[in-house]
Amino acid sequence: MDKMDHIVIKAASEIHFSFLEENDLHVSKEILKLKIERDEIFVLESRRKCIGWLRYNLFWDEIPFMNMLFILEEYRGKGYGRLLVQYWENLMWNKGFKKFLTSTVFQLQFLLMFFAL
Repeated sequence: MDKMDHIVIKAASEIHFSFLEENDLHVSKEILKLKIERDEIFVLESRRKCIGWLRYNLFWDEIPFMNMLFILEEYRGKGYGRLLVQYWENLMWNKGFKKFLTSTVFQLQFLLMFFAL
């Protein structure tokens, strides 16, 4: 990451819906709209272009759980994902949450193999 002055992270709004609908194929349109209304999606913009997002919910209704972290392929490896996660962690901390959860596809594959044995 050489320059971050062109990066903006903010809660997703209706103007981001088409970008999210096109790129986040893991949830329905209805869920996307609801998550936007609840400020549970944050978008990462570079020069006013959406290049990634972070989607979360509350696990057991009290622990922030990161459901999705996605950076468009051409922007990966530049530290944008780390920046988005740090933003989210700081925001959750400032809201009074002291624990956060996430998982990865690798972790899920391991657990599925483990419990299949």
